[in-house]
Amino acid sequence: RRHSFRRPASSRIVYVLVALCLIVAVSLLFQGDANRLVFAQVQEKLDRVQTMTYTSVVLDEGKELSAKWMYAGTRTRREESNGDVYVSNPDELISMHIDVSEKLVLIRHRSAEEIERLRKTESLGLYERLKTLHHNSAKRVGELRVNGKETIGFIVAEPGNGQEMMVWVDKRTHLPVRIDATGSRLSKDFAFDV
Repeated sequence: RRHSFRRPASSRIVYVLVALCLIVAVSLLFQGDANRLVFAQVQEKLDRVQTMTYTSVVLDEGKELSAKWMYAGTRTRREESNGDVYVSNPDELISMHIDVSEKLVLIRHRSAEEIERLRKTESLGLYERLKTLHHNSAKRVGELRVNGKETIGFIVAEPGNGQEMMVWVDKRTHLPVRIDATGSRLSKDFAFDV
């Protein structure tokens, strides 16, 4: 007499469910790595950028204030909506403020220690802040069309202060298109020279 060992149907269902759970877990694990990889690619791209310009918008007591920023290496230029211009070159330890309403030009020489302190505080420019974000903290939040471009959104915590930035990245170029910072600050209209 021949005996056949057949597993009951309930144990086969358990095996199938366990296999499905493993597949889902592995796919979620790799999806997280892919999100970090994409944000790491953003930072790699930023390392190759020669110049970056964007518009910064801040809501102050219900009034929208905007400024046009340009970064070229470590040099920064900011044009305020009232016409004032600020230029800084940390490598040369110098900054300049052109006050249009007062018709003044103020030039300030800074010490190397002061420049280093400014780089470690809130005065750090957006370009440098973007490059110092940890891609491991990037959490993908979805996709959105911004200024006609297909983008991937990431929430990224800034090192040191823990504030979060919502960074919308162009799927094709892997460069930022829009950044919403904590509070009422928005950065938009990015242009890069890579």
